Amino acid sequence: EKKDDEAAAEWFLKAWKLGNSLAPMECIHAYARIGTDEACEKVFALVEEYLEVLKKRGQWTTYDSFKMEKELLNLCGDLCYQQGKKYEAYQWYRRNSYKDEYAVTRQAEMHYEGDGIQKDRAEAYRLYAQLVKESRSANAAYQCGKMCLFGDGVAKDPAKAFYWFSRQRNKRGWLLT
Repeated sequence: EKKDDEAAAEWFLKAWKLGNSLAPMECIHAYARIGTDEACEKVFALVEEYLEVLKKRGQWTTYDSFKMEKELLNLCGDLCYQQGKKYEAYQWYRRNSYKDEYAVTRQAEMHYEGDGIQKDRAEAYRLYAQLVKESRSANAAYQCGKMCLFGDGVAKDPAKAFYWFSRQRNKRGWLLT
């Protein structure tokens, strides 16, 4: 319920200000669930504040803080996207590390479709290719193969398409083609 999320968000915010280390993430997620423009703006401000706190504490380099940063930046991107603020969503996804498959996939999709940003299929191809290299993303390999097969944003090249399609492997390494 929205009312419950509003109450929870306020309580988690109080706990955060009192130093509870688990409260920031719960607070941010509670505000995100509310879904109003005002609550989303609060999420954006709290995320910026929390990331700054992590940097100042020197906790920025831990694996947990890295995961939290990725999650929070993607959350902000998704909230903007849902509100129709596509360019702002793209900016949040871009702030995320290029090692984050979700954020880079969202950027590539937005470039491919021209969704909130200028259509740039060559940039979409570059991002998908990067994902294959860094994350072994089967979806990205498929997208690169399809783009090469049809000459969509890149030169039409069936041999290169076959190369990309042959890179489609799932997380266990099984060939998907």
